[in-house]
Amino acid sequence: MVVTDWDGFRDTVEDGVTGIRIPTVMGGNGNLIATRYQMGADDYNAYLRGTSQGIAMDICAAADAYYRLAEDGNLRRQMAEAARLRARRMYDWSAIIPQYLALWQEQARIRAKATEFAPLIPGRQPAPTRPYPFMLFADYPTHRLDPKQRVTLVPGANINLLRQRASIPGAVSRGSLLPSLPGFQAMLERLAQGSMTAGELGGALPPDQRARAAMGMVWTMKLGLITIAPAEEAQPA
Repeated sequence: MVVTDWDGFRDTVEDGVTGIRIPTVMGGNGNLIATRYQMGADDYNAYLRGTSQGIAMDICAAADAYYRLAEDGNLRRQMAEAARLRARRMYDWSAIIPQYLALWQEQARIRAKATEFAPLIPGRQPAPTRPYPFMLFADYPTHRLDPKQRVTLVPGANINLLRQRASIPGAVSRGSLLPSLPGFQAMLERLAQGSMTAGELGGALPPDQRARAAMGMVWTMKLGLITIAPAEEAQPA
């Protein structure tokens, strides 16, 4: 199984054992997404579409994973058998029910000891219903986009290729959250001169578009036009 390294998959697929998890990155400014949702201008589906525009997976890592599995029958069989055994060990009802019981007991212990520090105000909902998306999903991806991460242009990528891939149905779900086409052109032209940090690349945009730079980078990675190195891999130019 090949899945993205994302929240629930992280719990169900053991990377390199029962399948391969592909690194993901998330970044963007969620203020507008949350505000439009709060105002009722967007429904929850639009809220999610806007958020997903700021999430990408490592396309090269995905291609490599499929290649490895296609070429290695033994690896496929080993992972399949490991997945079958883990499913019986973890997801049979005889295993699930004790886990539920243990969870409820732990929650009961926490409630018994905890002191309420945010009492419910009469007439107020008990939890925020219009959360800032990149905080709500902060722990889901492998990495959060950081200004110090290095961004590199994929060979052959240019504004014409961006136009072509952006025309694929579904590629652009919330275009107003992305930089303008001239903004993307400025970013790609800067990257054609050499890799740079995400912070430096964001500075290539006009001031009125810099708030959209992070989502623009992640979306461009989603289209396979750039790569973004994780912080631990980022090296000086």
